[in-house]
Amino acid sequence: MTGSLRPGMVGPSVLVGGLELSNPIMMAPMAGVTLPAVRRMFWRLGAGLAHTEMVSCAGLTRKNRKTTEMLFRAPGEGPLVLQLFAGDSDTLMRGAEIALSLGVPFDALGINMACPMPKVLKKGAGARLLSRLDLAVDMVRCLGRLGLPVWPKIRKIVPDGSGPDTLEFASALVEAGAANVGVHGRTASQRYEGTSDFDEVCRVARALPGVISASGDISGPEDVSKALSGGCVSVFLARGGVTDPFVLPRILSHLGYNIGDPVYDDPPSIETRAALFSDLAEDLSNFHGERVAMVLLKRLMSGVFRGVPGCSSYRRAIASASDWGTMCVHIRDWRHFFERGIKDE
Repeated sequence: MTGSLRPGMVGPSVLVGGLELSNPIMMAPMAGVTLPAVRRMFWRLGAGLAHTEMVSCAGLTRKNRKTTEMLFRAPGEGPLVLQLFAGDSDTLMRGAEIALSLGVPFDALGINMACPMPKVLKKGAGARLLSRLDLAVDMVRCLGRLGLPVWPKIRKIVPDGSGPDTLEFASALVEAGAANVGVHGRTASQRYEGTSDFDEVCRVARALPGVISASGDISGPEDVSKALSGGCVSVFLARGGVTDPFVLPRILSHLGYNIGDPVYDDPPSIETRAALFSDLAEDLSNFHGERVAMVLLKRLMSGVFRGVPGCSSYRRAIASASDWGTMCVHIRDWRHFFERGIKDE
């Protein structure tokens, strides 16, 4: 693909969490996925905002090199939320202050109160905060002193008689100063199994107009329309974007947006897909090194070439590549694998 990273988008801008965005479709924070190179791919596809991976404040305070490297922002990125996690307010604040002191520009500060994984829960962070409303509220208030919009992300909460439900929890965060609250429609115990409860997310959104973003099972235009018509101000695209990156331009086209770019062709041509994949490979190698590039290219290529004849043989070739040189040859010679599936013009 050629030209600027983000061509001019045609469509109404939206105000989300104190930020003016080109559209309401945002890339959710995903561990091991929302690296700068991958975020750049989704900027090309039209994302209105992106999140960093979940960054450990404890790691920042310990000056952990890998944690600090997660703060890197690539040239040309659009609005970006720094997603932080910590088990107490002091660590959260110290980590956030360190991050901001390094001079990397972020547009908002996210607090992860949704991650259900044991390694995060055992630190008192992520979804563990859903049972500690006072602490969650204090985190929002403390982070608000740094002058950037605060964006906590939570999950559906089933009341047990002793604590708040989803709406009560989200309301307390908004009252404490949260500019936007992402609500994932699964409970922490569900992790990523089962289905997301859209009705619960929209119940909260209707009660708190203008501040709720929907997360969980956003996989197509219908899901987005349901969330937005249900009162949500925006949506977080996560696994749905990984399994089919071109769902993003399809969603935006459905909403009436257009950036005048070939990625908006439906379906996109094989040339468009190959160019996007090549750009991704270059960015991954340049920003993150060949080892990380190989891992993520193998993970993402099925989505980029989803539904294209010849994808199976190409996937096997990419998956079997054991060195960067071989990987680059396959990326350069993609036509060899797809020539039977390319229709004559």
